[in-house]
Amino acid sequence: MTKDRNHSPRIAHTMAFKLVENVMLLVHTNRPPSDEEWGEYVEAVDAQGAAPLAQLVHTQGGSPNAKQRGAFTKMLAGRTVPVAVLNDSALVRGAVTAIAWFNPSLRAFKSADIDAALQYLGVPESRWSTLKNDLEDLRASVQRSAT
Repeated sequence: MTKDRNHSPRIAHTMAFKLVENVMLLVHTNRPPSDEEWGEYVEAVDAQGAAPLAQLVHTQGGSPNAKQRGAFTKMLAGRTVPVAVLNDSALVRGAVTAIAWFNPSLRAFKSADIDAALQYLGVPESRWSTLKNDLEDLRASVQRSAT
């Protein structure tokens, strides 16, 4: 089954996401997502099936809870999805690093190190500008939605 490789952004109060070809962009505010918001995200990732997918996440500190992470892991059913998390807090990046002990495809980066994050995800440099712009648009949209 052929999957649509580009989707309109989904913007909620605590998170926003958008699929751009094989990269899922995800933005979190400083609050955790609701179960409904997270469920929509899991469904969007699941809809891609076995297609190669990478995730670029920017968070102000919000993240899924243990139950939500479990639902995501269950949906992946053993598939490995590289994830780059951008955040400016050493504490948050440390937590991501600790989680990466159990999920080695997860890496944390400072927000300013987005080029390194995209390189880690294997995204061709020719796409970096588009993805950076889309990520910034998501960040602005979720901030407007949260207020």
